[in-house]
Amino acid sequence: MYYYYYNKYYPSDILVFIEEVNWDENTVVFDFIDSNEFEKFDNTLEIQHKILQASMVKVTNYKQRSIRENTVYAIDRKVILSLRQNIEQIEDSFLFGYSINLPNQTEFLFKESVTIGELDRYNIGAIVRGGAQKNILDIPLKGNIDITIRNIGQGNWNEINLDKEVKIVYDAGAPMNAPRTVVRTYIGNKPTEYLKSKPCLILSHWDKDHYHSLVGMTDAELQCFSSFICPDIRPNITSRILYGRILAALGTHNIYTVSNIPKTKGIPPTLGLISTTGNKLMVFNSTYNKDRNQAGIVLAIKTNKSSIIIPGDCHYDLLSNYILPMLNHTHLHNLVVPHHGGNAGAYDYKMQPGTTPQQAVISVGNNRYGHPKLAYTRALTFDWFQVSNTQTVGTDIVINL
Repeated sequence: MYYYYYNKYYPSDILVFIEEVNWDENTVVFDFIDSNEFEKFDNTLEIQHKILQASMVKVTNYKQRSIRENTVYAIDRKVILSLRQNIEQIEDSFLFGYSINLPNQTEFLFKESVTIGELDRYNIGAIVRGGAQKNILDIPLKGNIDITIRNIGQGNWNEINLDKEVKIVYDAGAPMNAPRTVVRTYIGNKPTEYLKSKPCLILSHWDKDHYHSLVGMTDAELQCFSSFICPDIRPNITSRILYGRILAALGTHNIYTVSNIPKTKGIPPTLGLISTTGNKLMVFNSTYNKDRNQAGIVLAIKTNKSSIIIPGDCHYDLLSNYILPMLNHTHLHNLVVPHHGGNAGAYDYKMQPGTTPQQAVISVGNNRYGHPKLAYTRALTFDWFQVSNTQTVGTDIVINL
C-alpha cells in the first residue's frame, strides 16, 4: 500500500525505514521516516527523548519473518507498548536512541511494507532543497594533488588535497557502533584544519558509515566547509536532521543536491558525468536504485600522468563501463576500493590500454561482514594493483597523483 493511503487508513501505526538487517547476528537497525513517526514512538513509550540527539533503533534477538533493507515498514503501537520492558535508551551514540531486545513472542514487530512514491519522497519530512547552481560541482584542481584515505575503522572518509591543503572532503563517516568518544576522536582537530582551507564536502550516499562523523560535529564545526553536495533524497529522520544542520551552517546557496538519473525499464543502470567535461575532477551521478550503495555520487580525478577513482560503494561494473573509458591515455591508475572491500558486484574492471595499475586502497576496520573479501583482494592483485588497507597499515594512507 502507498504511504498516502496507509497513513490515511492506519494513522496510529508507526512507519520506520529499515537501515540494516543482519541474519547472522539476528539484529535489525531502523530509523523513522519523519519526526511525526518518531513522536508516535516516543509518546507510546512516554519518554521525552531529544530527537536531535539520536533516533535510530537497534533490535537484537530478531528471529521473525524476513524483512528487506531500504524499505519502509509499519509497526503497531500496541506492539511497542507490549515491549516497553525490553526497550532501553542509549546515551553514548550519535546515531542510536534506543535498543529493543526482542523476546520470543508470536506477534510480529514489523507489519506490512509501505510503498513510498516519488511525490511522497519530497513531501515526507518537508525536505528542503538547496539553491546552489550546478557550477558548484566544477572545483578547480591546480597544484600537487594527493588523496588521503583516513583510518577511521569500518567507515569512509577521503580527502583530496592540493599542495597539502584539504580542498574536498568525500564522506566523513565512522563505524555504525562507534560510541561518541570514539567518533569525536576521529573528528579530532579536523574542523580547525578545514577552517583554513574551507573544503567542499561531498557525500557519496546517505549511509550512516559515510556520514556518522558529520552527525558528531557541532553546528559550529560544520561551518568549516565551504559548500555541500549530496544526493537529494534523505531516506530517514537522521539524514534529514543532518541535512538541515548543514543547510543552516552553510546557507542555501552553498548547497547542491543531486537527483538520481531516472530508472527506465529495460535500460541498465548508468553513471552520468555532471561536472564540466575537461575538468581534472569528474563528478558522476547514478541511476536511481533502491540500494543506496548503487545510487550514489562517484568521483574520479584525471591528470596528464595519473588518475584515481573514488567510488564510495558503487559497483565495479559501473566504474568499468562509464569511468574507465574516460581514462583512455597512457597513465598510472589508482583506486579507492568500493564498499570497504565488500560486496560491490562481480569484479569487472576493464582498464584501458596504456593504463598501469598502482595503488588499490581499502578503507576498513573491525567488522562483522568479512570485509575485505578475499575474492576482491585477489582479483585486484591479479590485475597488478598494490593492495593495502587502513586496518592493516594502522594509519591514514596517502596516494600521490
